[in-house]
Amino acid sequence: MLWKTVFATALCAAAYSQPSLAQGAPPVILNVDIENVVQYVDDTTDFTKLATVPGATVGGAPLNFRRFIILADIVAVNGTPAKGTLVESARAITMRPSPTPGQAIADVTRNNQSEFAFEILTVDGNQIGTVVGTAIGNGPAPPGAPQLITQGNNPITGGTGAFMGARGLMGQFTTAALTSTQRVASMAEDPANRRINGGAKQKYILYIIPMTRPGIVLTAAGPAIVHSSDFSLVTASKPAAPGEVLSMVVTGLGPTRPGVDPGQPFPSAPLATVNSPVEVTVNGKAAAVLGAAGYPGSVDTYQVNFRVPSDAASGPAAVSVSAAWIAGPAANISVQ
Repeated sequence: MLWKTVFATALCAAAYSQPSLAQGAPPVILNVDIENVVQYVDDTTDFTKLATVPGATVGGAPLNFRRFIILADIVAVNGTPAKGTLVESARAITMRPSPTPGQAIADVTRNNQSEFAFEILTVDGNQIGTVVGTAIGNGPAPPGAPQLITQGNNPITGGTGAFMGARGLMGQFTTAALTSTQRVASMAEDPANRRINGGAKQKYILYIIPMTRPGIVLTAAGPAIVHSSDFSLVTASKPAAPGEVLSMVVTGLGPTRPGVDPGQPFPSAPLATVNSPVEVTVNGKAAAVLGAAGYPGSVDTYQVNFRVPSDAASGPAAVSVSAAWIAGPAANISVQ
């Protein structure tokens, strides 16, 4: 498809303006499923024994002030298969208003202080981005936390890639099948065998306030969404058809491959393909995404090609686009 033709037709057909996103994008919830969760307890002072035992071990008693490392595999985000790693470096600080000997007296009920990082990849191993933060672990969730978060007071302080500059809150969701515990091993255990020796399954909720989110460009004649057959705008007088391929001009889709430096225009060859998973819905139904790339010569402006679902109903249709599970506001078109 001729990217330049689509872009020029959509934007020259009428004056256009960017979607109004500056007032603050609403938070996004990422449900992150992890497996093979193992807590490696710092229970040896002999550094020559670290990571040497091939079989499963049992970590030392979780005494107060002891350090530990948690490693786990990310397997899905919002139900979509994914890859990646959770790394958490922590120190046990068991705090209680009425402590037993060895516990710390405090006005809160918590079990540790830690730093965490969720590095999220696509199933084919492409980096999407990392979410990082600090934690005062376990205990009740803070005020304003999503209902799914059952424990943990863990602010998100930043991110990289698709989650650059994100802030928010991380917490754990526990059920009978997804407990809050993980296998506790000694740091003498070889972490190369973590998936062989096994670990727990858990779910974490990342409540993210993104710096930016996708937005479909608006023209004076409506959304910058065009027919692929002649590059004319989709309008009430010339509606889209079920099963038709359309193209739209979008902002805020994030990093590309190959990448470009901040503020620099996208190249014309090769096309700068959007790095994150891109999804399009039409009235809530998934539409096949055929391509998503930065428009050559522009900054933070992309073209997304998609196919209208074959069973799309006639009438008004809300089109929404997301990147890295971060969705933007919907734009309305006509389907006939």
